[in-house]
Amino acid sequence: MNKYRIKAVMTSVCYLDIEAEDENDAYRKAKDADGGLFAEEESEGDWEITDVDEIKPTPTRVIVTVADDDEAETICQVLSCASKEDANFNFPFELQVEVVPGENDPT
Repeated sequence: MNKYRIKAVMTSVCYLDIEAEDENDAYRKAKDADGGLFAEEESEGDWEITDVDEIKPTPTRVIVTVADDDEAETICQVLSCASKEDANFNFPFELQVEVVPGENDPT
């Protein structure tokens, strides 16, 4: 089953009682007021879903370093790859097979 993040916007109605000369003065004072001075009106409010995004896991990168092409082919066969060229096919992670001659030599 897939996982999704749902984003929504919630609207609440708030009020602040202000003494002012006129509506413009009241608006300016309310605009300059600290938001904590506003009281929430007792109402149901409303909300609306704005986005639905699938949450995909971050792929893990697996790097396998081998000494030669033969070892690369063996690793791919063990991991059910047809060849090292197909190493990124059908894995839940990114697989990179690097051939570094002499890297894993026991000498």
